[in-house]
Formats: sequence, structure tokens, C-alpha cells
Amino acid sequence: MTRVSGFKGLSKGDLPGIDDKMEAILDALNKPIEECVGALQGGINDDNLNCETRTVEVFHSTETKVTLQKIKGSCIGAQPLWNSVFEPCSIAMDNIGENQVRIKCFFHVVPAPTDKVKVTIKFIGE
Repeated sequence: MTRVSGFKGLSKGDLPGIDDKMEAILDALNKPIEECVGALQGGINDDNLNCETRTVEVFHSTETKVTLQKIKGSCIGAQPLWNSVFEPCSIAMDNIGENQVRIKCFFHVVPAPTDKVKVTIKFIGE
């Protein structure tokens, strides 16, 4: 997630040619929208600001190297968000260099998949 600093709703300058009545309606709608955006952005914690989501293809219980581009500092966690076998999975992760991690995915299904599985993973930076 990304914070949007100084968010403002639509104004007459964004929509040239609208009349005064429409401008009053926009102003009335913008106030609650701006309040909602402010409240939602207050719920964004720092972990969500230093993270990267990647989809990789992996084999069950086999090491895979992943290069990260957006994480600042070391990667401290990996959370599976989705996988193509639609079964729970666990991830073991180890930093192996700057912006690079080694992961192993373990799928909790019998029998374990023998083909590559697409996994979407959220990597969390320190």
C-alpha cells in the first residue's frame, strides 16, 4: 500500500465546464471522501510500506532464489498470499545477499505437487 499525501477530491479545476450547482455537489461529496481516505491511510503501518509482492513458480520443498527490487534493507519475512493449488503452504526464507532471498515452499496437501506451482508472496522488509 502507498500513502497518498495531501489527497484532495475533485474540484472545478479538474472538471472544466461544470456549473456552480455541480461544484457545490462535488464539494459536499469530497469532504466525507477525504475523511475516509485519511482514516484508511492511518491504518497503513510501516510494514506495509516496506514490502514487495511477487509471483514466482516453485517446486514443492525446493530452493528458489528471488531477487527483490522494492525492499529497503534486509527482508525479514515472507507471507504466502495465494497459490495455484489452492492449498495452504508454508515458506522458509533466508537472505543470501543484497536484495536476494532463498525460499522453500511447502504445500500442505497429499500427495505434494510434482509440477511447478505459482505462488504469490508478500516479502516484508525491516
